Amino acid sequence: RNTGIDASTGEFIGFVDADDYIDSEMYYKLFNAIYETNADIAVANYNQIYEDGTIKKSYSTMCGNIFQMQDEVLDYWIKVCASVHPNNYVWSRLYKKELLLKSGIKFEKFVHSADTLFNFKLLPFVHKCVIVNEGLYNYVQRAGSGIHTIAVKKNIAELYADTFQVLADYYIDNQYDNFRCVLPIHAYTRMKNVFFYSRLAGLSDEYIISNLVESWNDRDIFKYFLGEML
Repeated sequence: RNTGIDASTGEFIGFVDADDYIDSEMYYKLFNAIYETNADIAVANYNQIYEDGTIKKSYSTMCGNIFQMQDEVLDYWIKVCASVHPNNYVWSRLYKKELLLKSGIKFEKFVHSADTLFNFKLLPFVHKCVIVNEGLYNYVQRAGSGIHTIAVKKNIAELYADTFQVLADYYIDNQYDNFRCVLPIHAYTRMKNVFFYSRLAGLSDEYIISNLVESWNDRDIFKYFLGEML
């Protein structure tokens, strides 16, 4: 992704993961939303596509909303993080390239959750975002995909704690104190994802909870989850 950003020559940046697929008009609709509102980012909704043919649609209630200035953007980010299907991903968005260049934000070299970390680090630089309330991105859920393999072979709870710590330190080091309010909600979504991906990989709840306790005990992610760090 970093190489793609550096090599790009256009005015906008979008990302698609290798095992997913998009609606044929996704970028047309996101571009139009940015063009009409002069937003920094346009955000689409997504569908979860399962191997058995099941489709779970993730449609926001914030149809066509435009969030301006950082207080509104921040409020939107919190609501999105706390939704049933959190939309923290880079692949559901179209970005103005100048926003990425101005921020200097790059993807961290984490095995997982680098996209969520990227969006949260970018947050202090976003002044306007627009929502396109359609399921334009199709997020394919396969038992053998990268994230599910990670859940089986590694401690995914620890990976989430590591990336969360990078974000918390980033806000503190850069004195982005007014953005720390997103961290308890973000910690909550990390816990939800630990259970979601681990269960999809066939791991028992007992094993998942054991990993969470071992990885999050005495870590900032757990302290933010309990509201102790605000």
